[in-house]
Amino acid sequence: CYRLYLREQLAEMAEVLGRADQAKACRAELARLRPLVHAAFYDTGRKLYVLDEQSYLLMPLMTSVVPEELRATIFNKLEAGIRVNRNGHLDTGMLGTYFLLNYLSETGHDDLIFTIVNQTTYPSWGYMVSKDATTVWELWNGDTADPAMNSGNHVMLVGDLIIWYYEYLAGIRPDPDQPGFKHIVMKPHLVGDLTGVKATHRSPHGLIASDWAREGDTFRWRITI
Repeated sequence: CYRLYLREQLAEMAEVLGRADQAKACRAELARLRPLVHAAFYDTGRKLYVLDEQSYLLMPLMTSVVPEELRATIFNKLEAGIRVNRNGHLDTGMLGTYFLLNYLSETGHDDLIFTIVNQTTYPSWGYMVSKDATTVWELWNGDTADPAMNSGNHVMLVGDLIIWYYEYLAGIRPDPDQPGFKHIVMKPHLVGDLTGVKATHRSPHGLIASDWAREGDTFRWRITI
């Protein structure tokens, strides 16, 4: 699935660069490979791909390996894996966490991310805070891991959360059709009991700021471009 994801990236890059033939070839290869991956790894009896873990359910969904008639079933298992099996926690690592947060945001499931990021027990970002961490650990169990082997100041497990904060909560998003912030999309996601979000980004074309707040039935949003 990861290799399919890379091929999707190549197709998008080719389109941006005006290489229509290369983009078409990549998409044709994706169409050929997706059903082969599904046939090789889907367990019809257990209704999952290889393992009943979040990344193994997510990646086939994200890369359109899952046939349309099975997508709801696989997503329901993914959601149950988070809400029920893990009591609102992740069982992902540095790659799975990145893809999971992005996929859930893009498919309108910020409420599920909100549940994940508000956990304070292991494994979670809140658990790190509860252990007086001032930087992000390399591993979810950084308080018990060997400090000689694992970093206590690591970007891998927090970069995904920062993207969600800026692009979805604050709503500052680049337009993929006009890269480099030549054109931007401003679309904040209001989720849970959040009462406000504030963020700024210095793009190549100038400062972009989003500052919103909710007070009862009133929504106030200040934008700087």
